[in-house]
Amino acid sequence: MVISVHPLPVGNAMKLRLAPPAGAAAWRILRKDGDTFTGPDDPGALIAYQGDDLTVIDHQFLRNAVEVFYRPYYLVDGQFVAGESVSGVPAPAYEDQSQDAFDILRERLEAGLKVEVDRGVLRADAGFIQVMTAPPPYDNNLRFPLVSIHLESDAPQERAIGEEFDGIGEDPLTGDFLDGHGWVASVRISVVGWSLNPDERNELRKALRRVVIANFEVFASHGMDQVNFEQTNNELLNGEQGANLYLAEGTFSCIAPVSVATRREPQQLQSISIGVNDVENPFSDCGCSG
Repeated sequence: MVISVHPLPVGNAMKLRLAPPAGAAAWRILRKDGDTFTGPDDPGALIAYQGDDLTVIDHQFLRNAVEVFYRPYYLVDGQFVAGESVSGVPAPAYEDQSQDAFDILRERLEAGLKVEVDRGVLRADAGFIQVMTAPPPYDNNLRFPLVSIHLESDAPQERAIGEEFDGIGEDPLTGDFLDGHGWVASVRISVVGWSLNPDERNELRKALRRVVIANFEVFASHGMDQVNFEQTNNELLNGEQGANLYLAEGTFSCIAPVSVATRREPQQLQSISIGVNDVENPFSDCGCSG
């Protein structure tokens, strides 16, 4: 029999768990749009799976919100024995629980540099210093000083068994349970301050350092740990940008959680638990150990 069939949170995919009858050597699972199976060789059905796995993932040509039917056929003593048919509806249910370090850094730099301008440490005709997400192409509309940030890398650093992500748990506002997967990422972001003169560049460099350090608590509140910020000066003096430019180049690095969660209502968890626990163990009388 099929213990359970339910949609995977990614959408366009279903997960089935089976409890085959005693003596079953393997099984074939057919899928159709209706419960009209005619046998293990039904020409109108799709073979969703063949083998002996107890957990089956089906993602072949499934459409979200469209019900599908499954029927297992168990090979017992060389003959196929039909199991009961079941149905399910594919549906996406995942949520991004990550707070992107790149977006957070950009917002905090913009806010912090606005403070530096308001204090008169830096001058900006617009009243703020723009933080761009790509190096600026030089044209007459650019207003210096400005800052650009660029993602150098965002890669897994720490992983758990099964990619299970700890610390998501229950949503205190809804009571829903958030079951998460992900990793702790190592993030590196280049931060470049652009200026038309070296003295202003030096003030911009120091302002960027102050803003990063002043935001330690903010970064920590988003799970960003081991924050580091390296800086160096550089120049573009060959006119490749249309003018001599003085750069305060830096690299911001940290580790940060990256996770995707599935939201399950309490009654959904209860029904899944009851459905699994009430199924008789098909191997209870086989004399097997372990």
